Amino acid sequence: MNDFELPQVKKLIDSIRSKNENTFWILQYLRLQSAYIYFQYAVTQVRIQEENLKLMENGEHKNFPSHDAYAESDLRIYSSALAAYAYMRTCLHFTYELAEAVPNDEEFGQFREEYKLWAKELIGRRDRLQAHPYNEYALVWKRTMRCSDGRIEFPIRNLNNLAKSEKWIINPRRNLDELRMYIENLSTHLERLYNSYSQFSMSRAQIDSKDEALIVTQLRECISILDLILGSEFNIGVTYFFEALFIRLRHLASYFFRTESPLVKYKSKFDKRDDTVLGKIVDIRIASAHPEADQHWLTDNLSISGGMNFGDKDMEIQYGSNKIFLLKEILPIYRKIRSVFAQTSELPRLAQHPTWGADERKLTQIESALTSLLENPKIFLSDRFGL
Repeated sequence: MNDFELPQVKKLIDSIRSKNENTFWILQYLRLQSAYIYFQYAVTQVRIQEENLKLMENGEHKNFPSHDAYAESDLRIYSSALAAYAYMRTCLHFTYELAEAVPNDEEFGQFREEYKLWAKELIGRRDRLQAHPYNEYALVWKRTMRCSDGRIEFPIRNLNNLAKSEKWIINPRRNLDELRMYIENLSTHLERLYNSYSQFSMSRAQIDSKDEALIVTQLRECISILDLILGSEFNIGVTYFFEALFIRLRHLASYFFRTESPLVKYKSKFDKRDDTVLGKIVDIRIASAHPEADQHWLTDNLSISGGMNFGDKDMEIQYGSNKIFLLKEILPIYRKIRSVFAQTSELPRLAQHPTWGADERKLTQIESALTSLLENPKIFLSDRFGL
C-alpha cells in the first residue's frame, strides 16, 4: 500500500490534460503536474530515510558488514531528511501558485488562510536546516536522537552567540503526510472550480490570448494618455489625447456589455451613474469619429468638437450636447473598469502582475497632479491666453 498516494491530484491531472485547451487550465495542469513530481521526489527521500532507520533496528552494528557501511547508513538518515524538505518546499511553491490562481474565490480564500501558518512553518524548517543554515546557525555533527517514526534531532550552535546551543527536531515523514493532505484538499477546490465555473470550462465563451493582450495593453495606454494630458496642461491639441482615451475606454467597457462577451456577466458591477458616464463616452466616441453624426451637433447649425470649460476645480470637455468631467467622471469610470477587470476569474493573474501595482501608483500620482493643476486653472490659462 502506498501511504503517500495522491488519488485526487492524479484524477484532476488526467481530467485537465485530456479535456481542456484553455490557457488558464493548461497553466494549472503544468503546475499541478510539477507539484506532483516534486512530491514524489520528497517521497523517495523519506523512503531512503525509512530504509536506513530500519537497518538501525535490533543492535544496529549487527546489520552492517563494516563500520563504514554503518556510518554511511547513519549519514543517509540525516541527509535524506534534509533533501526531503528541499523537494517539499519546491512542491509547496507550485501549490502556492495554484492556490493563488483564483484570488477572488471565497472558499479558496478560506483554504489559503487555514494553511498559511502551516506553510510558513514548513518553509522555516527547510530554510533553517537545508537552504540557509548559515544565516544564524551552524550544525554540530554528533550522534543524537533518531526514532523509527522518522523523527531526528539536530544539535545547533548560534553563530551570533557561541555560548547558546539548541536542539531542533524534525519529522520529514509527518510533514510529508501533512503536505499530502494539503495537496489533496487543494485539488478538491480546483476540481470544484473546474467543474462549476463556466469560464473555466470548454465553452466557446473564453477570453482568448488576443483579447487578453488588448485588455492589458489598453489599460496601460489609458494611463499613458492621462499622463500626456497632464503634461500638456490642456494646451492646443489636448483634444486628440482625449479622443484617443475615449476610444480605449469605449473598447474596454464593451467587454462587459456585449452579449457575446464572456465578461458580460459582470455588467451588474456598473451602477446607473456608471452607465450614464459610459453612455457619454460612447456618444463622444461616435462624434469624434463621425463629424456628420447627430452626436457631433449641439444644434442644427452648431457643432462642438472638444470644447473645454474650466470650473469647480475640474475640467469639462464637450462634443455636441455631451459634456463629461475629467476628475468627476472620466477618472472614476476608468478606475471602475480597472477594478472590474481585476475581479474577473477569467483574468485571475491580471492584478497580481507587478506592473499592476506600479500602474495603480502611477494613476494615483497623475490624479493627484491633475487635481492640483485644476485647483486654479487661471494660472496656466492666463499665461497662455493673457486672461
